[in-house]
Formats: sequence, structure tokens, C-alpha cells
Amino acid sequence: MFAGLSGYWQDVNEWFFRTPDRALDEAYKAALKVKSIEDEIGGGQKIAAADQALPAYLRADLQKYLRIAKLRLTEFQTSRSIDGRTTDAPDSPYGSDIETEALVLEKLQFIDWILERYGSEAPPAKPVATQPIFTSFDPPQNPAKRKLLVDPTVVNAFKKIRQDLNPAAEQEIVSTFRATKDRTRSSLRFLLTMLLIPLLVHFMSKFIIIGPIVDSYYPHKQNVFINKNLEKEALEELERFERHIKFQSITGAIPTISAEELETQVKEKAGEIRKSFIRQSANAVKNWFADFASIGAFVFFLTRSKREVTSLLSFMNEMVSGLSDSAKVFVIILFTDTFVGFHSPHGWEVVLAGMADHWGIAENHSFNSLFIATFPVLLDTVFKFWVFRYLSGQSPSSVAIYKTMNE
Repeated sequence: MFAGLSGYWQDVNEWFFRTPDRALDEAYKAALKVKSIEDEIGGGQKIAAADQALPAYLRADLQKYLRIAKLRLTEFQTSRSIDGRTTDAPDSPYGSDIETEALVLEKLQFIDWILERYGSEAPPAKPVATQPIFTSFDPPQNPAKRKLLVDPTVVNAFKKIRQDLNPAAEQEIVSTFRATKDRTRSSLRFLLTMLLIPLLVHFMSKFIIIGPIVDSYYPHKQNVFINKNLEKEALEELERFERHIKFQSITGAIPTISAEELETQVKEKAGEIRKSFIRQSANAVKNWFADFASIGAFVFFLTRSKREVTSLLSFMNEMVSGLSDSAKVFVIILFTDTFVGFHSPHGWEVVLAGMADHWGIAENHSFNSLFIATFPVLLDTVFKFWVFRYLSGQSPSSVAIYKTMNE
């Protein structure tokens, strides 16, 4: 019992001592959100939150992030004063070494700069005991008011020297490389497996399980056409054959044939057409069952591989993050022009026609027109919302390039 209470007290104590770290991180993230809104809307300049020309949701977001930054900064100051310690808390990322202290100062300086720019919207909190330092995103304001405590280049130089002199540096690099290589191999192997399993299930269920059953039933069916469009195609093909025979007979390309001979050839051709459309209709029925089986196998495989899915998403996120801003914009424009561009309706028509033929569904031109008129518009709206909400915060320069290329 006492051991359980001791463990609970230890967890509470650890959570309490990490409050300054948590509050500072949340304040810093809120300040970054404010900066991303400035880059997106104001070209990096201060935005008047009371400006009625600004959309309501942007004003709400701006005020919300300013309020969070102020409150969390106050929480950081209060918790550190109650704690009575500065940078020696156990398991704190803000240790007593020079580079971690510089990281704290950088964050405080950036938060302080953001809050000072919006004096009336979010009054800056009381200055903390540590003074902020200059960073690349903080333009110098008043040299008499701010004092440069630590030069970031000196911090990076000491950090580089310490890493080079570390006896275990080479082993750490090799271990990191091996771990990255193993993760890449496992992610690619899982991706290949994820693609092959539905294809194998579709093939086996269609040609080994479902195929023989459908093939034994369909030849004895009176109505071999699965939809009216197939019947119309069969009649048109038979009429073309009959007109072709008559034309060749009239022009002398073949000997003149009697009505009985013409009827015999037409009957033979009708039998061939019937067999062809039996296979086509049976294939559509097979596709229905095989597709359901492959989708079920795919969903079951994903639900049983949650850890691998998480690893794959992390791997893909690293690949996207590793792309340059120009490469990201290239992929974005390629995707949008293909699926929601002015020429995309032709591609969607081909996709819908292929799906209808695959499943043996009669193609409906009214439905195709309605789908093409609504779905790409919805897709374009969702994509633009994603660019504004996600990409503007993760890579503002990519958004700027994207807008410039679209203009």
C-alpha cells in the first residue's frame, strides 16, 4: 500500500516539477501559430486583431493564440517561482548546460517579442528573471533594453566540438544509421505487403473460389445481359454484322447470298455474341465478390498491424518533411491539377466509365455529370482548407511559393 502511495506521490511530484517546461512549450507553440498567421495574411507584419476586414475565424484564432501565449507564460513564471529552482529540475529538458539554457532563452525571447507586438490584444506578461536573447526571427528593437547573453553561434560551436570529441560519437552515428535503415526497410516491406495482399486475395477469390461457381451457373441463364447497356451493345454489334454482309454481297466482294444463308450466318454470329457477353457478365459478377473479399482482407490487415501503420505514417511524414519547399509545391500543383484542375472532368469520365464496366453497371450520364460537377469542387475545398490550416503552420514558405505560382 505504502509502495503504491509512494509511486503515486512520485508521479505527482514529477508532474509538478515539469509544469514550467510544459507551460513554456505551450506558450512557444502558441507564439509560433501567431507568427504563421502573420506570414500567411500580413506578409510577416503585425496584424490588427480588431480589423473588421480580417475574416472572423482569423481574428478568433489570433486572439486565442495570443491569450494562450500570455497565460502559459504567466504559468511558467509562477510555477518556477514556486518551485524555487531555475534549471536543475529532475528530468527537465532545460538543464544547466549552456545550450539548453540558450534554448530556454530563445523561446522566452520569441514569446516576449510576439506579445509586445500586440500590446492591446494581449498585454505582455511580467519579465522573467532571465533576459531573452536575439534570434534570427527577432529583429533588434532597443539595444539598451535588451542585452545579448549568449551568442547562438558560440553555443553551436561548443556543441559541435563536444560531439566531435565524444568517444562514442562514431558508434552513435552507426547505430542511428542502422536504426534508420531497418525502419526504412520495414516500412517499404509493409507498404509492399499492404499492396500485394488485396491483389492476391482478389485474384484467388475470383479465379479459384468464386469463378468456378459463377461459370457453372451463368451459361444456363436465359438472360445473359447483366444490364440493358450490354444488351444494346450486343444488338448493335449484330446489326453491324448483318449490314456488313449485305454490303459485301451488293458490292461483289463476296458471292451473292440468299436470305436463308444470310439468316444462318446471322444466327451463328448471334451465338458468338451471346457467348462473349456471357463471359463479360459473369466477369462483372466475379468482380463484385472479389472486390468485397479484397477490401475485407485489406481492412483486416490494417486493423491487425496498427504498430506497422504508425511506423509507415512516420516514415512517409519524414519523407515529405525532407522535401524542399519547391518539391512540395510541385507535388501539390501536380495533385490539384490532376484531380481538381480545369481538365480533370475528362479524367473523371474515364474513371467512372471504367468502374461501371468493371462492375457491370449501366453507365448513367446524368449521374456522371452530377458527380463531376460536385466531387472535384468538394475535393478542392478540402484541399485548400488543408493548405491553410496545416501547411501554413508547418511550411509557410511553401504556401507563399504555391500562391505565387497560382497567380
